[in-house]
Amino acid sequence: MPMWSETAVNFEKTGAEVKTAIESRLADLASRLRKRDAELNEVMADSARLRSYLVRDRDNDNYYRGSQFKGEIPSEDHQRITELCTRICLIEKDLSRLSVIRDNTKDDQVFKLSYEELVDLGFGPSDPVN
Repeated sequence: MPMWSETAVNFEKTGAEVKTAIESRLADLASRLRKRDAELNEVMADSARLRSYLVRDRDNDNYYRGSQFKGEIPSEDHQRITELCTRICLIEKDLSRLSVIRDNTKDDQVFKLSYEELVDLGFGPSDPVN
């Protein structure tokens, strides 16, 4: 039995289908962004935590715990904040990129998409498995 290769198959989709898939992906990304924005707002509301994050020694994040000042936050918290900001940035980039594609796609346009492109635009299984 021959092996199916994701790179050997192209999927033909119309612009209308692409726009529908993108709308679904945009809604998912917007939901994820709202959650992350709420987390970031909590960080920004805590001025001592935010200050500690902003003025930390990035070259020496693994310093001896006994040297921490009372107002400093642990390096694990710094890492969580950094990851949060990175995720927000990536989500915002995806939102922007997909919006540009959606806004510049004509309904009757035809696309030949690779598997990766298909998934990246938001296409998924027709009948999701529970």
